[in-house]
This record gives sequence, C-alpha cells and structure tokens, in this order.
Amino acid sequence: MVDHDPAPDQGPGPDGFRHFFETMTTAFPDLQVTVDHMVADDENVCIAYQISGTHDGEFQGDAPTGKQIQARAVQIGRFRDGQIVERWGSTDLVTVLEQIGAA
Repeated sequence: MVDHDPAPDQGPGPDGFRHFFETMTTAFPDLQVTVDHMVADDENVCIAYQISGTHDGEFQGDAPTGKQIQARAVQIGRFRDGQIVERWGSTDLVTVLEQIGAA
C-alpha cells in the first residue's frame, strides 16, 4: 500500500497505518468518527468526516489535557481486489493541536 499523506511518525505500509490509529485511540480513547459524506466507484472510496474525543493520552509528545477535540478530515482510498493499495488524506491537525493547547 502506498500512503501519499502519512501522519507524522507514521511508518510505511499497512502496519504504519494501523500504528497511527492505535496512537490516536490511545491519545483519544473515546475517539468518534462521524462520516459526513461518502462517494465511491469501482476502485475508489472518498469520505469527508469529523473526529471528536477527549485528550486522555499522550499525543505527538503532548501530555494528556482532558480537553475535548473536534476536527474535520478527508480520506481517499483506491482499492484492488478488496484491498487498499493507495491512500490520500488530510486531517486538520492544527485545530486538534490548538484545542489541546499545543499550538
């Protein structure tokens, strides 16, 4: 899998992607993902969504604050034979860092 927009400190391939989500669910154990819009064709899925949660674990070196976060994001995945082969995405991490007082 080629990840065109890896998160900071995200390793390569599917393991890197899984590690990123483990990091997010550790930092925000009540993480909620709400899909606002989804478009799909035979090879691609695109979602616009929001994340929300409570900063109860370390996130990018910042100690837990107990503060609530909410941010928007977009992800595009290209699939072949039921497996993701490419990903593009953007999450408003600046807003998350501002909300926890790190920016």
